Amino acid sequence: MKTIDQLTQELTAAAQKRLAAQIETARHDYQEGMNDCKNGIYDKWFRYNHSDSGRAYDLGWMKQNETTQNETVSFIGDLSKL
Repeated sequence: MKTIDQLTQELTAAAQKRLAAQIETARHDYQEGMNDCKNGIYDKWFRYNHSDSGRAYDLGWMKQNETTQNETVSFIGDLSKL
């Protein structure tokens, strides 16, 4: 039988793994938002398919748009979700 300390350590390790994966996904999405902004597109897929509702993608897109300043944007993504 496991002690409470062992269970706590296992749960902490699992939570740290999940957090690391979420951080990596957010970094990727942020970069994708910046890249899409440079190309004049906005991909709505990130809004509907990520647990952060596209927040990291949006932040990257908006940050890049401070420089790029798109006046028109092509929206892409799953049309059934739009």
